[in-house]
Amino acid sequence: MKKNFLLALLVLMVSCTSSETPSAPLPNDEFSLPDGMFLTSLVDTYDGAVFHNLTYDSNGRVSMLNTKYEQNYTLQYSYNPVSVVSNSDEYGRIEIDVTQNSDGLISGLSYVRDGEPISYGMKYNGKELVQLSFQKSDFSSTTYLTWENGNIVRIMCIESDSNSWCVDFEYTEQSNTYSQIIYPIKKILGYDFENGLLGFFLNGQLGVSTKKLPNRSTSYEIGYEQYKSVRDIEYLLDSEGVILSEISDGDVSLRYNYSTIK
Repeated sequence: MKKNFLLALLVLMVSCTSSETPSAPLPNDEFSLPDGMFLTSLVDTYDGAVFHNLTYDSNGRVSMLNTKYEQNYTLQYSYNPVSVVSNSDEYGRIEIDVTQNSDGLISGLSYVRDGEPISYGMKYNGKELVQLSFQKSDFSSTTYLTWENGNIVRIMCIESDSNSWCVDFEYTEQSNTYSQIIYPIKKILGYDFENGLLGFFLNGQLGVSTKKLPNRSTSYEIGYEQYKSVRDIEYLLDSEGVILSEISDGDVSLRYNYSTIK
């Protein structure tokens, strides 16, 4: 998917206060870690050891996301719809519209960059994200998520330039106890998390994660199913079931760091 819109600062402004527009939700309980722990950084070793440093507000919601590339996102909370302002050295000021559905989940995101309209749309089945669409100029894509028993078993992306692809997942009985970000969710959000969707996910505003931890992924381009790439996935957990690292084909691909300070 082409998810390369570069944001540097997100400021969510107060907008409509109709009685029919819900306030931005507090984090879902299923995302809360034990013993007052907060995920304070992710280290994505697949992307040149990119650091994703997180800070939280007094309610435990992600309020700031910084990367080593100095792309900074500041999230404040108000009513739906919300207005987002991004300031970037490369693109200057970008105003972004973000909408939520009646459950407080992100249902749309749109903006104009260099005179070009760009938009995302999300659809859910309850709290499960089942479709994410992207539109930019003459390129579009639609990603479909298939869920079974609370787990993502297939991600299929249909792209307008014919580079369509699919990833299938297998699971063990190992629980994703705290609905943490794992490989299937990374595949949806994009490995760099540069579009700010990581913060929305950690706030519970992009739906839930999988109930179990996957142990294998099988990737292939649609129409070329005979050429499959199989990846074995493992997770290192602490005694409470909190993820410490994700291991792909024997190598650490993602490290999770925590603190009791927001």
